[in-house]
Formats: sequence, C-alpha cells, structure tokens
Amino acid sequence: MTCCLSSCQAPVQAFLRPAMWCFGMRNCHKSDEIWHIDCSPAEAVEKLVDAINKASQNTDQDYDIHEVDKTRHFVQMYSYTKSQWLDVVEIQMQPDKESGTRAIARSFSSGIIPVCCPLAPIFNSLLCWVPFSGNHFNDQRLEALRNSMDVPVQVVEQHPECCAP
Repeated sequence: MTCCLSSCQAPVQAFLRPAMWCFGMRNCHKSDEIWHIDCSPAEAVEKLVDAINKASQNTDQDYDIHEVDKTRHFVQMYSYTKSQWLDVVEIQMQPDKESGTRAIARSFSSGIIPVCCPLAPIFNSLLCWVPFSGNHFNDQRLEALRNSMDVPVQVVEQHPECCAP
C-alpha cells in the first residue's frame, strides 16, 4: 500500500527523475525495449492498461497508472517497491511501418532515496551522482507487462539494466 507522502512526492520525483541525470550510472537502473504488438496503437493502449491491472495482482509491488493519453498513445505508470522506492514505466505507442504497433517501453528507477522519506525529491536530486543497482526490477517489470498482455508482443530491441544486482 502506498503511503500518503509517497503519493504526494511521486509526481515531483517522476518529473525530475534525478537517477537518470548521470549518463554512465543511469544504465544500472533502467531498462529500454522496443516491442511489436499485433494490434492498433489505440487497442495496444487498452491492452496495456488491462495488463498493468493484471500484473499488479501478481507482484508485491504497488502499481499506479499515473497517465493514459489516448490521443498520443502514451501510458505512464508508477511502481512502488515494498520500501517505497519509486520506479517509473513509460510506454509510447505508434503505428509500425507494416502493420500493428511499435511500442517504445522504458522502466527506470527515479532515485536512491524512497519517496516515503520527507523531501526525497530534493535529496535524490542532490545525490543523483551516487551509483546504485536497480536489482533488475526494471527488466522484470517490462517482462511482466509483456507477458500480461492479451495480444502477442515481440521484443524487437532490448537494452536491459547492465549492472549486477
């Protein structure tokens, strides 16, 4: 269950995303994938929202759909770990060249300090240079979402978290 302070600070931390500021270190706690989905972008957004709801029942993390923009075919989700670290998932859908949908999926950790701590976005901004591992949660989260979708999803390109847990 997400605490009130976490819910209040999460949008600020997701907007700032201080863990993504340092070029070399951000690879330790982000995962990027490109998917091919066998349906239209509008339908893919609906399938993804259903998949998020389904995946949230099968994990000990708290998933919160923050934004669904049906005109831009964009979904942003917050994922809170048990300790209230905030990870962000952003998936942008677009028509694929031949058929179906090309989805650019990204999952990343937002900072080294959990958002349940007072002033976490400020402290995470000050500590943006401190390396930490995402423990491959971002890889696992994207895989869980792909596997929960009720339509075939193929990984076309993958850039997983590179640091050891």
